[in-house]
Amino acid sequence: MPRSPDRFRPIGEILPRVLGPRGLLPQLALVQLQQEWPQLVGPDIAAVARPRRLQQGTLIVGVVSPTWMTELSFAKRTWLERLRARYPTADLREIVFVLGLGLAER
Repeated sequence: MPRSPDRFRPIGEILPRVLGPRGLLPQLALVQLQQEWPQLVGPDIAAVARPRRLQQGTLIVGVVSPTWMTELSFAKRTWLERLRARYPTADLREIVFVLGLGLAER
Protein backbone atom coordinates (compact mmCIF):
# COMPACT_ATOMS: atom_id res chain seq x y z
CA MET A 1 0.00 0.00 0.00
CA PRO A 2 1.57 3.36 -1.00
CA ARG A 3 2.14 5.91 1.74
CA SER A 4 0.33 9.19 1.51
CA PRO A 5 2.54 12.30 1.30
CA ASP A 6 1.05 13.73 4.50
CA ARG A 7 2.70 10.91 6.50
CA PHE A 8 6.18 12.20 5.73
CA ARG A 9 7.69 14.45 8.37
CA PRO A 10 10.82 16.60 8.32
CA ILE A 11 13.78 14.91 9.99
CA GLY A 12 14.12 17.91 12.31
CA GLU A 13 10.67 17.14 13.66
CA ILE A 14 11.37 13.44 14.15
CA LEU A 15 14.86 13.52 15.70
CA PRO A 16 13.88 15.27 18.96
CA ARG A 17 11.13 12.71 19.57
CA VAL A 18 13.53 9.82 18.96
CA LEU A 19 16.61 11.25 20.72
CA GLY A 20 14.84 12.90 23.67
CA PRO A 21 13.96 9.72 25.57
CA ARG A 22 17.53 8.51 25.08
CA GLY A 23 19.03 11.69 26.60
CA LEU A 24 20.70 12.69 23.33
CA LEU A 25 19.07 16.09 22.76
CA PRO A 26 22.10 17.98 24.11
CA GLN A 27 24.34 16.22 21.58
CA LEU A 28 21.95 17.08 18.77
CA ALA A 29 22.07 20.70 19.93
CA LEU A 30 25.90 20.54 19.91
CA VAL A 31 25.95 19.36 16.30
CA GLN A 32 23.60 22.18 15.32
CA LEU A 33 25.70 24.69 17.27
CA GLN A 34 28.90 23.50 15.59
CA GLN A 35 27.32 23.89 12.15
CA GLU A 36 25.94 27.35 12.91
CA TRP A 37 28.96 28.59 14.88
CA PRO A 38 30.37 30.99 12.24
CA GLN A 39 26.98 32.66 11.85
CA LEU A 40 26.50 32.87 15.63
CA VAL A 41 29.85 34.39 16.56
CA GLY A 42 31.02 35.91 13.27
CA PRO A 43 33.92 34.89 11.05
CA ASP A 44 36.65 36.52 13.16
CA ILE A 45 35.73 34.65 16.35
CA ALA A 46 34.98 31.43 14.42
CA ALA A 47 38.55 31.55 13.10
CA VAL A 48 39.99 31.45 16.63
CA ALA A 49 37.41 29.52 18.67
CA ARG A 50 35.28 26.41 18.05
CA PRO A 51 32.83 24.41 20.14
CA ARG A 52 34.47 21.05 20.83
CA ARG A 53 32.06 19.16 23.07
CA LEU A 54 29.18 19.40 25.49
CA GLN A 55 29.56 17.65 28.85
CA GLN A 56 26.90 17.73 31.55
CA GLY A 57 25.71 21.22 30.60
CA THR A 58 29.19 22.66 30.01
CA LEU A 59 30.12 23.76 26.50
CA ILE A 60 33.84 23.26 25.91
CA VAL A 61 35.16 25.79 23.39
CA GLY A 62 38.64 25.37 21.96
CA VAL A 63 40.61 28.58 21.45
CA VAL A 64 43.86 29.22 19.57
CA SER A 65 45.75 31.11 22.30
CA PRO A 66 45.68 32.16 25.95
CA THR A 67 45.17 35.74 24.82
CA TRP A 68 41.97 34.77 23.00
CA MET A 69 40.84 32.69 25.99
CA THR A 70 41.05 35.81 28.15
CA GLU A 71 39.38 38.02 25.56
CA LEU A 72 36.48 35.64 25.00
CA SER A 73 35.93 35.08 28.71
CA PHE A 74 34.76 38.70 29.02
CA ALA A 75 31.77 37.92 26.76
CA LYS A 76 31.02 34.51 28.29
CA ARG A 77 27.78 35.52 30.05
CA THR A 78 26.37 37.17 26.92
CA TRP A 79 27.24 34.11 24.83
CA LEU A 80 25.73 31.77 27.39
CA GLU A 81 22.44 33.67 27.44
CA ARG A 82 22.29 33.77 23.64
CA LEU A 83 23.13 30.07 23.26
CA ARG A 84 20.64 29.03 25.94
CA ALA A 85 17.89 30.86 24.08
CA ARG A 86 18.86 29.39 20.72
CA TYR A 87 19.52 25.80 21.92
CA PRO A 88 17.22 25.13 24.89
CA THR A 89 17.61 21.34 24.59
CA ALA A 90 21.37 21.65 25.17
CA ASP A 91 20.77 22.40 28.88
CA LEU A 92 23.72 24.82 28.87
CA ARG A 93 24.92 25.95 32.28
CA GLU A 94 28.50 26.99 31.61
CA ILE A 95 31.05 27.76 28.91
CA VAL A 96 34.68 26.76 29.44
CA PHE A 97 37.47 27.87 27.14
CA VAL A 98 40.38 25.50 26.58
CA LEU A 99 43.56 25.86 24.60
CA GLY A 100 43.47 24.20 21.16
CA LEU A 101 40.83 24.04 18.47
CA GLY A 102 40.52 20.26 18.50
CA LEU A 103 40.77 17.68 15.71
CA ALA A 104 40.04 20.09 12.86
CA GLU A 105 42.68 22.69 13.75
CA ARG A 106 43.70 25.05 11.00
